[in-house]
Amino acid sequence: MWNEYTFGSQFLEERHYYDPPRRFKRKLRYEARGRVREGHEIILPITVDYVNDPANKLPGVRVISGFSNQRPGENGTEMWPGQAGFSRHYYTGLNPAGEFSGNGGLLCPGNDRNETSGPLNALGLADGTPDKKDWHTVVPGTFLVPVLRLACPESSFFGYKTEFIVRDVQPFPGPWSHHHRFSHPGTGRPAEVWQTEFNCWRKPGAERLMSDTDISRDDPRFIDLLHHVGAKLLLRSYVFQAHKGIKTVQVYAAHADDMGFGVFPSPWMEALKANDNELTEALRADPGPQLSVVRRVVALMRQSVPLDWTRPGL
Repeated sequence: MWNEYTFGSQFLEERHYYDPPRRFKRKLRYEARGRVREGHEIILPITVDYVNDPANKLPGVRVISGFSNQRPGENGTEMWPGQAGFSRHYYTGLNPAGEFSGNGGLLCPGNDRNETSGPLNALGLADGTPDKKDWHTVVPGTFLVPVLRLACPESSFFGYKTEFIVRDVQPFPGPWSHHHRFSHPGTGRPAEVWQTEFNCWRKPGAERLMSDTDISRDDPRFIDLLHHVGAKLLLRSYVFQAHKGIKTVQVYAAHADDMGFGVFPSPWMEALKANDNELTEALRADPGPQLSVVRRVVALMRQSVPLDWTRPGL
């Protein structure tokens, strides 16, 4: 249901459809099951209730919130009853030398831009000497800033910044008590957490390699290397996120820059275009390193057998 609150969000604002804008005594309001939504937020619960109504004959259809893609507040505890879950769009990147962004780059005391924000300790409190300006602000230099180089697809699970996905799938409530793997709105059905856009941005690392070696971005060896790296990242992402409880991961993007998010190599896309965009057996057989490794691991997992005995776990 919907996709992000960035581009295109003007479609949600009624005032954009009329000149002069219409005036109302109060906002649009939808109330049911002891919960209330107002404004364009009513679109989601109305859709949830419509889909779940047996009279509308939509068995098996589940509604996932896309309003939540780029805002971290959504959680299973406060979601609309009957809603299957919510989705995120947490990209990561291979940026080994750039400024630290929370999901990639180099962090050190010399480039720390959050010198008054102490990292949270095991008690959910900020490390350092409080400056009494806010709950998380501290006196600069009173907490450890490690030297850290972060460049991996799992970084949104580490918790270096506010928008981290691990709090939605960790098995216990943290400082944000409504967020955890088993959270639900009183229905007994934990919220599904999806990544409806995800990938690891390879371009900073690729540009560094070009600078260090003088290799051309069109060199077939370079393209092969980029997609070999992409295959490792994609395989790690699927296996890791599935293990951590993410229900669905949708990778962006099939056709994109070899140095960036591209899943299919540009030579493969050119061969497809030359064949009037129709798949041939040869193209199916070799879709490039990224989808080839996913295909192999799926085949491997299909060989699994039920375990007669398992240990209880979190």
